[in-house]
Amino acid sequence: MPIHRNLALLISRPRFVAAVAVLAFAVVLASNLILKMDRGFDFTDEAFYLMLAQRPAEYDLVLGLFSYAIRPLYLLAGESVSAFNRLGAVILAGLGV
Repeated sequence: MPIHRNLALLISRPRFVAAVAVLAFAVVLASNLILKMDRGFDFTDEAFYLMLAQRPAEYDLVLGLFSYAIRPLYLLAGESVSAFNRLGAVILAGLGV
């Protein structure tokens, strides 16, 4: 029995170390991405969502209530584009976890 426990401990320890290393690397990459999100702006798709978040009632050709759903997030971000992007990235990462 003691040999079996030691063998199981030796097998699981490298996996644990590898998992911690991958998790630390993912946290570094995600935090780097979130910190640098204010350095670029995509005018094609992102501007459309920002217009919907700023004034959801002014666009009649949009089907659905998506603009009303993202409006509170836009206001929560203080009407800042970079903060809105960061908040979206944090929400996406949280849902992914």
